[in-house]
Amino acid sequence: MAPAVPLVQGETLYRIGVNADCPVHQIYAGGQCFPRYSEKVSGYGSETQRDRMKGSVVRMAPGGLDKCLLSAKFKVIRSTKGRKSRSRIYDTRSRNYRPMNGDQPVLNFMYAIELETLSNPYVGANYPTLGATMGKKTEELAEAHDKAEKVAAGWPSTTDQGEKVYVDPKPVAPKTAPKSFAKEKQASAPRSRRGRKSDTSTS
Repeated sequence: MAPAVPLVQGETLYRIGVNADCPVHQIYAGGQCFPRYSEKVSGYGSETQRDRMKGSVVRMAPGGLDKCLLSAKFKVIRSTKGRKSRSRIYDTRSRNYRPMNGDQPVLNFMYAIELETLSNPYVGANYPTLGATMGKKTEELAEAHDKAEKVAAGWPSTTDQGEKVYVDPKPVAPKTAPKSFAKEKQASAPRSRRGRKSDTSTS
């Protein structure tokens, strides 16, 4: 049995992590690390003992899990195959991110189970994922967060079919096709002097 962990009033114990089918060993979201495995180390020197534990047990303050859900909502795992298979995590809010077929939401691999005690944290197969159990709540959190950001930025609002919507005060103008570099170079280059008579006379 794991040692008792003192809790501050309002805190909750969770066992968090990623299931064995996750392409990466750990995922960071909302200031927490969701590992595939962690270790409980006891003893000293030659008597050191390492007990492998699925995920890890952490304390979260009120709203801590919501913070993790909101952060993970915008992350995907992309796996590439070649001479060496690789998996990386991408933030979908990044300006350089371009979606690709096969991108998988990290919420489909993460879990967070509320625990009343730390007893028997070494057992268990794959746990229900946050994507399956918290999908609706995650969408609601993302929608509320988006609305709060728009209100803070001073976006004007209007009513569309009885629903309040916000209008971007500075809409992004559609990109125009860039001019051909060759045409720009031709237009800026000086006229050729070929075929002209020399201005100086030879004696």
